[in-house]
Amino acid sequence: MTAIAFVGTYTDADETGVFSYRVADDTLARIDGVSAGRDPSYLRLGPDAKRLYVVEEADAGRIRAFAVDGEGGFDPLNDRPTGDAGPCHCSVAAAGDYVFVAHYAGGSVGM
Repeated sequence: MTAIAFVGTYTDADETGVFSYRVADDTLARIDGVSAGRDPSYLRLGPDAKRLYVVEEADAGRIRAFAVDGEGGFDPLNDRPTGDAGPCHCSVAAAGDYVFVAHYAGGSVGM
């Protein structure tokens, strides 16, 4: 069985920080990578698995959306401020129409 995994990292803002990997036969093979701001630490696929949401864990937090294809490629869609510092988690409503962000440093939740 082959699957695609998405991985976020801690990086500088201008570095590639989100990667896609093909997982097959107990091996990982990097497919693609994209810059997603400073410390793109937490990722969440939307319910249709066609959008990937990435929190930028920075003082002025942001959430970024990418279209992802079935081959592990990225296409930036948009980004928005999260409203507080240190976003560390996000979730997507079942219908895919809302994204919720929790903030570690600010202790708040945004939608």
